[in-house]
Amino acid sequence: MLVTGQVELNTDGTVRSYALDKQDKLPAPVVDLVKRNVESWKFQFAATPESVVTETMSLRIVAKNTDGKHMALAVTGVQFEDGSAYDDYVHSVDRQQPSYPSYSLHNKISGRVYLLAKVGRDGKVADVAAEQVNLRQSYAQTNMALFRKDLTDAAVKAIRHWTFSTPTKGKWVDSPYWLVRIPVDFHIRNENLDVNDGEQYGSWEIYMPGPRMDVPWLKDKRLIADAADTTPDGTTHQLGASPQLASP
Repeated sequence: MLVTGQVELNTDGTVRSYALDKQDKLPAPVVDLVKRNVESWKFQFAATPESVVTETMSLRIVAKNTDGKHMALAVTGVQFEDGSAYDDYVHSVDRQQPSYPSYSLHNKISGRVYLLAKVGRDGKVADVAAEQVNLRQSYAQTNMALFRKDLTDAAVKAIRHWTFSTPTKGKWVDSPYWLVRIPVDFHIRNENLDVNDGEQYGSWEIYMPGPRMDVPWLKDKRLIADAADTTPDGTTHQLGASPQLASP
């Protein structure tokens, strides 16, 4: 489950307050899990802010069976975004959905590809690679590798033709390039699986998380230390532009 909200941070990196989006739609154990985690978080700023900082946040909540009767809940990834200054960050200008690759379409494969793209000052993609590919069904390992590659190739081919708006002000306006994380969803309707597709906020999605993959052209691997699959669909997340969570 992907849970979103906002968090206010004090200048020393402690949490001042937080709020979850549509909290009434979330299961009570999830709300309790978030409360027990967020309130104790501590953040690191690149430069100490002059006042309270407000960030939007998304949290990946994973539930796993323990004994057939109980579930174990955990926060497996978080992501933060400063939504107060639109022109300070990179945003996609067009997001045309890739063509569904024929091999995956024939086998009725659904999944989500999390891409990392390097955007140049001209707003075009200079480099792109997949960080992770989550599939909505389980298959033999060999088949899953083929399906992940098939979806990745289609997503990469499409995003190379996307254009982006680059910062026009703020502290990243003079950067030689920007790194952005972008989810690309491939979904074939399946009545047996769509009851757990996670599309309704507060509902669970059943999926097979893919392995984290190497990004060969990325020099500073610390920039992708956070979880790739915390980026909500339809958004673009600029890496290195938000305070870093220092707590485990």
